[in-house]
Amino acid sequence: MAQRGGIVQSHLRYANRPLHSNLVRKGTADLILALEPMEALRYLPYLAPTGAVVANTTPVVNIPDYPAEDDILDEIRKQPIHRLIDAGALAKEAGALQATNMVLLGAGCPFLDLPEDALIEAVRDLFAGKGPSVVEANVRAFHLGLEAVRAS
Repeated sequence: MAQRGGIVQSHLRYANRPLHSNLVRKGTADLILALEPMEALRYLPYLAPTGAVVANTTPVVNIPDYPAEDDILDEIRKQPIHRLIDAGALAKEAGALQATNMVLLGAGCPFLDLPEDALIEAVRDLFAGKGPSVVEANVRAFHLGLEAVRAS
């Protein structure tokens, strides 16, 4: 949808207490993961003051008046906690361009209150039915995203 000019968003909330809504209120998100820089910019109002933005730097220019890439990245850089990575290049390095989302999950890992091992196990479980090479490519993508953020 986003590649055709539409909007795609997913909210994920987890807690050790009951949650009464699956939507994140504006100003309360601990993390924004964005497959595309304009998407990150679009959802900045949801970010908590102590939240982090992790965004892919490669734009999907799908509308005639798409803002200048540097302007978008400069706005993201104004956030106190931000990481900009070329997630597509890292996914390609991992052996699966389709694993861009796993690169971003790995890059977001340091900003989540979840154990790294649990996330990796979830990736393994998610792709288990696709065969060992797909599982390993996605785990590599996760690790490359994590390493990219730790190195920055």
